Amino acid sequence: MTTRSNDHAVADRAAKIIRGAGYLSLATATPEEGPWAAQLQYAWFTNPFRLVVGSAVASRHFRDIATTGLAAATISTLPGTPHGLDGLQLRGPCWPLTGPELEATAPPFYAQMFPDAADAQAHALPLEELDGPGPQRLLACQPSEVWILDLDRWERDGVSARRALNIASIEDALGEVSADV
Repeated sequence: MTTRSNDHAVADRAAKIIRGAGYLSLATATPEEGPWAAQLQYAWFTNPFRLVVGSAVASRHFRDIATTGLAAATISTLPGTPHGLDGLQLRGPCWPLTGPELEATAPPFYAQMFPDAADAQAHALPLEELDGPGPQRLLACQPSEVWILDLDRWERDGVSARRALNIASIEDALGEVSADV
């Protein structure tokens, strides 16, 4: 059996998932409406590590985040490993970007969504549509916990389990590729 569980190798695996998946399932909940999930495209950033998604103000997940300030997400890749699925689970605070934080984040967000600069510019919403009375928002989710599939446990015991990751090690593994916003 090949051990995959040294911290560096697992953080590198997590970074590869984050760089490559492109979509996450965002989960929210409120006591009034219960749980909800939405599949969303995301961009990732470091310093600090966070994921940014676009959302309509009218959406249920936006309303839930406005109420609770929290979200959870899964990021998965298929096939991720010789065993099939690989992925992450995360949770933490989530908030709509406004003002200078929005101004600094929007251009690299669209650059990740649309790698061609002309496409990014053509698809980027004006900031006034992403703030104030605008109908759309960029939401930043900053994980306070990240878990990854424990492939060693699967190979050793045939048990599907998760393993907690150090967020700083994920950010280090993501390296200099991200825009520092």
